[in-house]
Amino acid sequence: MRALLIAICCLLAVLPASAGPGFQAGEWEITTSTAIPDMPVTVPPMTFRQCMLDENSMAQQSSENSGCRILEQQKNGDTLNWKVSCESEQGRADISGSLTWSGDSMQGTTAITTDPGGQQMTVITRMQGKRLGPCR
Repeated sequence: MRALLIAICCLLAVLPASAGPGFQAGEWEITTSTAIPDMPVTVPPMTFRQCMLDENSMAQQSSENSGCRILEQQKNGDTLNWKVSCESEQGRADISGSLTWSGDSMQGTTAITTDPGGQQMTVITRMQGKRLGPCR
């Protein structure tokens, strides 16, 4: 589970370079709530801060360093949809998601599908964020 949350954080570092016009660079506070359908697991909400840069950020380098490949990215106004595949020692994770930026706020959803031990598992994460100001 921890590896999946780390994958989400790495993915967020990659995405702002392709965000729509509503995206504003700066320090963002993001809260995630995660659910695993059909499993009696409760994951407490997680809040973290991240400096998200504009289109001059090194999105491709971040993607390579995290073991993830961006398969697809589509912008539609202030909404970004994507598909990513990540490889690690724990196996492969296929991630799809959508983020919508609106000035100083954002919201989105990701679905991470893995196959640990031969049994497919999907983790759904909902994100809400607010811009705190310039990066420190």
